[in-house]
Formats: sequence, C-alpha cells, structure tokens
Amino acid sequence: MATAKAQLKLTRDLISKKDYKGAYDAANRVLRDDPVNYNGLVFLALSCLELNDNKRSEEAYRAAIKENESQPLAWQGISRLYERTEQWEPYAQALLKLADLFSASGDFVKCAESISKLIDTRRKHGSTIEIIQALSLLLDGSPYHATLSNLPEPDASSPTASTVFDIQSAIYNSLPIVQEIIQLTEQFEQNLITQQIQARRTRIDAPPLEQLKFAWCQYFETADFESIDEYNLRDIRMFLTILPDSHMAQLWRAWLRLKNLPENEEEEFVLEDDSDPLDWLLDLWQTLPESVLLRRVTALLQWKQADYQNAIKAAEAAMRVLSDLQAGTGLQLSKTLKSLNVILACSLVHLYPPKYHARALRILDPILEEDLNQVDCRLARGYVHQVAGRWVEAQSDFDQVVAVVAVEDPRYIEAAEEAAWCQFQAGEFDLGKASLERVIEILESGEDETAQARAWWRLGRATWEEGNPGSYQESYKHWITALKRSSVFASAYTSLGVYYADYIEPRDPIRASKCFQKAFELDAREAEAARRLAEAFVAEQEWELAEIVAKRTIEGEGGTTSQDQTGSVVIRHIPANVWAWKIVGIVALNKQDYTDAIQSFQVALRSAGEDSVAWLRLGEAYALAGRYTASLRALSRAEQLSPEDYVCKYQIAEVTRELGDYQTAIDLYSKVIDLHPSDLVLHAARCNTRLSLARSEQAKGFLERAYLSCVETLEEALFALELEGPSMRSVWKIIADACSELARRPINSDGSGTSAKSALANVILKLGKDPTYLDQRLGSLIDFEQILVMCQDDGVELAADLIAGKAAIASSNYCIHLAGNNDAFLSASYYDLSVHLSELVSAQATFLDSSTITLALDLAIEYVKKAIRIQPDEPLYWNCLGSLTVESKPKLSQHAFIRAIQNDPKDPILWCNLGLLYIKNADDKLAQEAFSRAQVVDPDCAMSWVGQALVAGARRDTQGSLSLLEHAVSLTADMPIPNLEFAYRVFASLSRGVDRSSSNSDIVISAFFALERCLQRRSNDILGLHLAALISERIGLTARAAIFAQRCAKILEAVYERSEDPQVARKYAITQATLGRVLLAEGDFGGSLAAFETVLSLIDKADADSGDATDNEAQRLRCIAHLSSGLA
Repeated sequence: MATAKAQLKLTRDLISKKDYKGAYDAANRVLRDDPVNYNGLVFLALSCLELNDNKRSEEAYRAAIKENESQPLAWQGISRLYERTEQWEPYAQALLKLADLFSASGDFVKCAESISKLIDTRRKHGSTIEIIQALSLLLDGSPYHATLSNLPEPDASSPTASTVFDIQSAIYNSLPIVQEIIQLTEQFEQNLITQQIQARRTRIDAPPLEQLKFAWCQYFETADFESIDEYNLRDIRMFLTILPDSHMAQLWRAWLRLKNLPENEEEEFVLEDDSDPLDWLLDLWQTLPESVLLRRVTALLQWKQADYQNAIKAAEAAMRVLSDLQAGTGLQLSKTLKSLNVILACSLVHLYPPKYHARALRILDPILEEDLNQVDCRLARGYVHQVAGRWVEAQSDFDQVVAVVAVEDPRYIEAAEEAAWCQFQAGEFDLGKASLERVIEILESGEDETAQARAWWRLGRATWEEGNPGSYQESYKHWITALKRSSVFASAYTSLGVYYADYIEPRDPIRASKCFQKAFELDAREAEAARRLAEAFVAEQEWELAEIVAKRTIEGEGGTTSQDQTGSVVIRHIPANVWAWKIVGIVALNKQDYTDAIQSFQVALRSAGEDSVAWLRLGEAYALAGRYTASLRALSRAEQLSPEDYVCKYQIAEVTRELGDYQTAIDLYSKVIDLHPSDLVLHAARCNTRLSLARSEQAKGFLERAYLSCVETLEEALFALELEGPSMRSVWKIIADACSELARRPINSDGSGTSAKSALANVILKLGKDPTYLDQRLGSLIDFEQILVMCQDDGVELAADLIAGKAAIASSNYCIHLAGNNDAFLSASYYDLSVHLSELVSAQATFLDSSTITLALDLAIEYVKKAIRIQPDEPLYWNCLGSLTVESKPKLSQHAFIRAIQNDPKDPILWCNLGLLYIKNADDKLAQEAFSRAQVVDPDCAMSWVGQALVAGARRDTQGSLSLLEHAVSLTADMPIPNLEFAYRVFASLSRGVDRSSSNSDIVISAFFALERCLQRRSNDILGLHLAALISERIGLTARAAIFAQRCAKILEAVYERSEDPQVARKYAITQATLGRVLLAEGDFGGSLAAFETVLSLIDKADADSGDATDNEAQRLRCIAHLSSGLA
C-alpha cells in the first residue's frame, strides 16, 4: 500500500512537471499492482491524453468511471478529452453528468460552470431543439434550479469577477432566457412548416421554389434582345404573379414603373408614390450579383437620365457579368452585347467631350459597319465629328438619322437641329441659318424649353457671323429670346457677356461680368465665360477666385483622370482649356505646392507644346522643387520658343546658380544685364551669385580667388545702389555678407587689397551720409571718421580686416532700418548684426579693449534675442544665442542649444555646440553623447570628431585624442579650429619628452600643413603664428619659422602700442626669444642678438614695474636670452 501511494504521488508530481511519459510509466506500475485503482486509472488517462493517445485515454477514463461513477474527477477528464477531439454529443453528456454530480454534492459554482459550458456547446454545435433544452435547465422546475439558486446575485459593475456571471444573471432574471426560448421555438416551427410545404410541393409534381425561380431567371437572363422592350410583357406579368416576392420581380416592377405600365393587364397604371425606380434597381445589385439584365436596365436608365459616368460603370459591369454567363452556358448573346456597347459608346461620347471620343469611336465604327441605321450610334458619331470640327462628316451622320427616323421620334428634331448647325459651321451660312429657322418652327410647337433656347442661341450665333452692326443687334435679340425660353441656358449668357464686353457702345464691363458669372454658375463647361472671369480676377490679383474658376473649369472638362478600355484610371488627359491649368499651376507655385504646380503645367503643355510661358513656369516649378536638371531642360525649351524673353534667360541663370555652377551663372547674368543694364534685380542676383562663388572658392581652399570675388561683389553692389528697384534690402544684405567675408582675413597690400579698401571706403561713405539709422551704442564702436582715415592710410595694414568687420556691422544695422514691417527680413537682419558683432570680437579681440568687447557682446546678445522674439522657431537664432552666452550664462546657453536642436535635430553643428558647452563645464559623459549624436547625423562633420578628441583628452587618452584630431583635419580644409587644435596637440606631445627623431615623423609634417591651412584663414592669429614658428623650428624649416615669428611679433607690437598691456609685452618677449633662436639657427647673428636684447630689455622693464624678482618665466627667458646672446 505504501508503495502504491508513493507511485501515485510520483505520478502526480510528474504530471505537474508535464513529464507525461514518465507519468504514464508510473501509472502503469500502480495499475500492475492494483488494476482497478481509481486514481491510477485517471492519471493514466490524463497521461495518454497529453501524449495524444486518445483511444487509450478514453478506455482508462471509462474504466475509472466504471470503478466509481459518483467521483467527478474521471468525468472532468473525459469531458476534456471529448472537447479536445471535438466529440460534441459525448462532451455534452459528460457536462450534464458533471452538473448532476455537483448538484448532488451542493457545489453550486461548479454546477453552474458545467451548465454554462453545456449551453455554449449547444449554441455552437447543437440543433435548435438542443439549444432550447439546454436553456430550459436554467428555468424554474429544472432539477438544477434549486442548486443554482444558491448563487449570489450578479455584480453588473464587475462581470469578469465571476466565472458564471451569465448563469447568475439568468437565475435572477429569467425573462431573457424565456424570450430566447420562445424565439427559438417559433423559428423551429417556421422551418418545420417550410419543410413540409416543400415536401408537399414535391409530392404533387411541382418544381421546388428555388428551381422555379432559377428557371424564370435563366429565361430572362439568356433572352437575346437588342432592346428591353422586346421582352414579352405577358411573360413578365406572369412571373410577377407566380413569384411576387423575388428579387427579379422587384427588377421588373421598376421597369414597368419606368414605362408607366401596370403589373396586371386588367388594371390601369397608378403612380402610388414618388420613389425613384433607379433606387430600386441599385438596391438589387448586392442581391443579384450575377444578373446581366439588372445591370443592363440600370445602365440604360442612367444613360437616358444623362448620368453618363455611372452609365459607363453599369454597362462595363454588365459586360463582365455577360462574359461570365456566356462562358458558363456556351451561349453567344450578341444582341445583348451590342445593346450594352451602344449604351457604353453613347455615354462615352457625352462624358466630358472630347475626353473619351477616341475610345467611343472604336466601339461606334464596328457597330455602324454592321448596322448602318443604328440611330443612337449614328447620332453619337455625329457629335464626335462635331466636337472635332469635322462638320461635313457630322452633318452626313445627322442627315442619315433624319432620313431613317419618324418625325414623331424626339431624335428626329435633335438630328435636324445638329445637321443645320453643322451646315452653318461648314460654311453654308444661308442654308444653315434657314435650316435653323425651320427647326425653331418645329420646336416652338413643343415643350422642350432647353432645345428651344439652344436653337435660338444658335440662330443668334449664325446671325452674328454676318459681321455688321445690324446683325449684332439681331443676335442680341435672339439671345434674349433664348433666355426667355429657358432662363438657365448658360451659352446665351456667355454670348451676351461677349456682346456687352466687346461690341456694345459704350462698353459695359459690369453687365458683361454679371453675364459671365451667371453662365459659369449654370455650366462650368462655358469655357469662354470662365476664361474671361479668370482673367479679370488675375488682373485684380484675386488669385483665390481665379483658382476657383480654373478648377471648376477643369472639373467641367473631366479633370486629370481618364480611363482606358478596361476602365482602369490613367493620369493622361489632353486639356481643352490650357489657361485653366496654367492658372492652377501659378496658384500652386504661390502656395509653394510645387508638385501640383509641375503636374498642372505638364497637363497644359500636352495641348500647348509651343507655349513658351508654360515651359517657363514649368521650369520655375521644377527649380523651386529642387529638380534643377529638369528645370534647365524646360527653360531651354522656353528659350528656344521665345529667344528674346530675358526672363527665361534670367531663370536659366538662377537654376545654374542653384546647381553650384556659379561662374557660368555669372556669365549668364551678364548676358541678361547687357540687355537691361539698369535692372536692379539682375544686378542683385549677380551680386548674390558672386558672393556664393566666393564662399565656394573659400571652402575649396582657393583663398585668393575667394578674396577677389568678394571684392567684385562689393563693387557691383555699390553700383547697384545707384539704381532704383525693389531689391535694395537684398543689396545691402549682400554688402553686409561680403564685408563679413572680407573681415575674416586681412586685406592684402596688392591690387585686389587696394580695391577692397576702396570699396569698403565707399560703403562707409554711403552709410555715413545718414547716421540717424545707426544704433547710438554702435556709434562709438564703429566710428565712421576713424574708419575713413584708416581706409585712406596705405600704411595701416593690420587694421584693414577691422574696417571690413565694422562695415559689416554698419551695413547690417542699415538693413534693420530698411526692413520696416517685414518680420522675416527684420529678424534675419538682427541675427546678422549679432553674428557680425560676435565675429568682430572673435577676430579682433587682440586689438580691442575690454570695454569695447563687453559692449559688442552685450549688443550681440540683445540683437539675437530680438530676432528670436520675431521668429522663435528659427534654430540659427537659438544657436547664436547659445554660442554668445557660453561664458557668461551657461544655463541659458544650454537652454538655447536645446531649443535649437528641438527645431532642427538633424543639424550636426547644433549637437557639436552643445557638446562643447558640456566640455567647458567638465561634463564629459553628456559631451560625448552630444558629439555621438552629431556623428550619427553627419559622420563627416569635422567638429564632432574634434569634440570627441577633446573628450578623449579630458580622459587622459592622448594618443586617441591625437588620432581623432588627425581624422578631423582630413575632413575639411575650411575650418581653422580643428587644424589649430591638432597642431597644438602634436606640439604638446613633442614637448612632453617625445624622442627628437619623431619631430620628422609624418604626424609632425601633418601638423605643419594643418597650421598652414589655419593661417591662410586666420593670418593674424597670434597663437597660430607662434605655434607655426615652433613647429617649423622643430622640423628644421628655420626660414619659415623666422617668417612666422616676425609676423607674430609685428602684430603683438601693434597691439602693445594700443593697449600697453603687460601681458601683451610678455607675449612679445616670448615671441622675440623664439625669433632670436631661429635667426641664430639661420646664421643671422646680428638679427638674433637684437631680438635677445629686446627680450632682456622687456624683462628688465617688467621686473622694474612689478618689483617681483622671483618670476620663474622671466628668469627662464633671461637665461635663454643671455645664453643665446653669447652664442650669437
């Protein structure tokens, strides 16, 4: 016994661990000792179930139940087996047994769970009777009701808290259960009755209802008639009597309603309501998905109601269903197909003519070859010829219709009118006019007001062509008559508008405009009225109204979409109203919706391929969309069509400039300027291109070329200021930028340098004529009189870049004066002024006193804040503010950089600036993250690699920092800071005791060339000059070292003469020491001795002034000077 219990415990544990194979073996060991062990049998059954041995599992469960039928464990297991194997009837019986056991034991919750599962099973897999029986278990009187009554009341606020919420609800409110049982019972009885009726129908040799329906439907669907009227009316009425509730009966009722025929021949037609039979037909489309007849009748009705677009769709749908029907039955319903083709072709002719005429003719011509007297097709082809201007062919078709139809047929008078109109248009004016008069006589006796108005209008047009004042007046009367016949006939209003606008004396543009507006309101296809309205709106700069008119006109001609033979949508359309597409394109250009603009001009050019203006506008749209190559092609085509149009040449130059070919663009501008030498806009564009050329040359390292281009920019801008035009603000903006570019490197003393000083002097003279615009705080900073003196003094070389910087500041301030209420230009001017002030401080800090520097920085911060207030979403402005406040307000600086990044997260420079701020505040982790983000945005951003080098340096990774800097300087030649930092790091590594032989290594040579690039852009950088002298000395280039040291000394001497700052004097002494040393190496002993004597005199003077004899740096300098002097 102990062994059996242990084995059962082991089996239970293995099952809990889902080791069913082990459990199977353990259960078998139990059953070998005790074959009728209940738990052993249950465990064995469960193991077999999980091992997918369903047969063995069921046998074990049955053996356990036989051993103890009152235990629920085996019943629960076998119910799980039946559910998994989808044996729903045994599953239901097992659930019912479990409900009995739980009810007997008083476990009302499990009893309810069993009944709930039973009901769900019967709903999903049982018959109606079985569902009723299952639901009845919840009613009073069932054997389980007493047990289930012990369930607590349901909590409606938390239905998921209980597993038997549905049973609780049914016990405490049985009404829904009773109602469902009643509904199911009625449904069962109705189905039973229907089955009995069907059985009896079969017994009396009558066909089943569905067979009867099918037979009738097949008869109607496969009857091959050219017209619906050919169906036997007696058959239709018989069908309505036999199967009055069928969907086909609804179709025929709609048809009889259209024909005003009663359903029974013994009755008279009575219109019982005003419902539309077309709605009845459309409602049947889902219920009769394979009915050719339904789709044919629908298409016919829509065609007759002039709903051509839907008629086309219905006819095409009918053809598809007809094709399936013919394939399935083997029948050839050629007459039915022909009738559908007639509907399709005629609808295509009248839908946005002439949009689908080519497709319509491919259908019409074969039909008319087979049946010359097909009236509808003959009329349709006549309209096609008419729209195409083939008046003789059109008249021939209309005359044939007149010859074959009866006079009473409405198509007779329609064809007669069209034939008369074609006769007139073909040049037979008198005969055509006479024919129109005869048509009017016939129409006047009828009630077709639209036809009467059209005929009178046409008679007026025919009379108008006589071309004399009397004919104009008579035409006017005919058009008035047309409007009396139908006040909504649009063409008459258009003609009256032309009469008032062009012929009446005096002209009456107000009445003409009202007529055009009325015509266009009535019919958007009145192209002449629409064009004149749009032109009037354009003349008044009412572009929105012009766009509305143009778009409605486009919709009237069918828009941009077309269809092929299969009904597929194709974006290809030959427009009839080119002007409308051009207006839509121009408005799209103004809205900066360049894609729509391009599409509109392309559509316009399909009909007007020789329109040079459309090509010009298309080229402009391409350019604004950034598709410059396509723009050049379009503009070149425009130039071919209109070689004298200078606007086209100007646009070609603009696109060439955007492509970066600045010199070619300048040449193109020059050709246009030769034709219009006084055009300020042209000069401003060429100035701007010259400035772009200068910047491009600067970035490529062609510094002298860039310098010369800046000078030429200034000279032309000054010439442009003498002209009059709308671009004055742009010219001053160019002047400010050109001065800023010149301020970034000292002006040479050669011819170009002289030209630059002359141009700068002229800029200052123009600005000084009216100094009232100048911010008074900038007055002392700029000092026009001093600048003019400096410009005229050829000896003042070092201050030349200072002149350019101050000229840039004054020009930007003048731009603010010119900005007025233009927020975009005003904010940009404030930003430019802030940048120029900060650049002045950065470039000229050596030559400026501290008060001037403080004033310049404070004003720079103030101006950029003003720019931000005007345009708070501009990242450049926030970046500028952040850069200006790095030293003074680091928290504000961080906020500014983050705001800039939020506005433009893909600008790597913004991330780099934020990283540099973190470096300055010793937060290496955040700095590295910022630089990493910059590298993700742009891996070729040199400053991001410089930043990573700074982080590595802060972490004492000297070699890694040097490698990163070396990579940074290889990325760009236009950024001096990476080059300077790299050279400094290389020299610092040499100064820390690196072997002397390494001074000739590649990295030192690289450092030397990096400094050369730096000094090309910052030739007055004292640190760079001195460092260049030291590195040149290290690699044995003592002559170059002497040049660098002399330049550095000259600058420091000039600075000292202005400031007399002891720190400047000390730097000068150090530079003289370096100079003396390299001159000594060069063999210039006299120069070397003079330099060391200068060092000694400066040190002695400094010691005397300070009284400090323990200055270590001074002692080292004195020692070096004495030693080197002795050697010299």
